[in-house]
Amino acid sequence: MGHLLTVLLFTLGWLLTACGSDTDEPADDSNTPTTATDTTAPTLAEVTAVTTSTNDTTPAYTFSSTEAGTITYGGSCTSSTTSVSSGNNVVNFSTLSEGTYSNCTITVTDATGNVTVPQKSILFQLTENKQYSAVKRLTVFREK
Repeated sequence: MGHLLTVLLFTLGWLLTACGSDTDEPADDSNTPTTATDTTAPTLAEVTAVTTSTNDTTPAYTFSSTEAGTITYGGSCTSSTTSVSSGNNVVNFSTLSEGTYSNCTITVTDATGNVTVPQKSILFQLTENKQYSAVKRLTVFREK
């Protein structure tokens, strides 16, 4: 019986040694799920500039975004719209008085916190007869 116990222990020791690895090779984690971190900011592009309107003091601006997210306004223009979807989005600016608006900007932040670079101003003018005229088209920049 003692001899049999020695053989069993020897065999068990050999199996443990054979199955183990003393090499510095990385473990095979092909079954381990990997996650990718989104580091790309949404890209914005103008679809429809603020155009001539009759007596509408809340002009609409249409732009596209490559990602959904929250919207932040800069300059003199604001809106109650706080979120955007991927694709085309329409923003109706809050009531404006007559004048030239040259500092209105839109910035979008995606779900992981990537922020578009603030684009050049959306430039338009509200004249005395409450008509908008697009003065210059919007140029959009993307962070690199």
